[in-house]
Amino acid sequence: MTADVDVTDHRPKRSDALVRRIAIHEASHAVARLVFDLDTVTGISIDAFHGGYVVAQTDVYHENTLEFLSAHLALMLAGRAGEEEFLGSAGANNNGETVGSDHESATKLAYDMETSMGFAEDMPLLYRRCEDWAHHLATNPKLAARVNRRLEEAYEVARKVVRAQAAAVSYLRDQLMAHGTLEGPELKVVLAETRKLIKR
Repeated sequence: MTADVDVTDHRPKRSDALVRRIAIHEASHAVARLVFDLDTVTGISIDAFHGGYVVAQTDVYHENTLEFLSAHLALMLAGRAGEEEFLGSAGANNNGETVGSDHESATKLAYDMETSMGFAEDMPLLYRRCEDWAHHLATNPKLAARVNRRLEEAYEVARKVVRAQAAAVSYLRDQLMAHGTLEGPELKVVLAETRKLIKR
């Protein structure tokens, strides 16, 4: 006779404070996407165990100008900016994981802008990207400082956006905490209300 298999999920329950932090993080990303008019949001969730996510689809391919890429940098950092603005602190990226995190994505984009896209302040025409870009940054302090300056500037933009759009972020945060996942017609209704709260 075989024993019954216990299929109960034994992972610890997320605290209310953690759920609130995730909701603020994802709401900030989504609102920044609306403010910058980058892509179309097709789903937002805070139900993933280690965090949440915003799903977006690209409807129009834009020119990869400095302004466009800088807006993407700010968008990538908007989640952390929202945490700092609303909670006074930032949580660790993806529960401490780095692969695919906001930090990794933003740093990689800032690195590419500085080394291979022609937007460097110093020698913009020189292509100097390395396959192991993280090692390149770790061993080149001057390059790391320039990439970090680009990230810091984008982060300031992200904080200003989140601060200015506090009402929209708060509304979307509350909707995420109430529903967990927003998609389909329900998402359309919520985003329509969110847009009404955005200050132009």
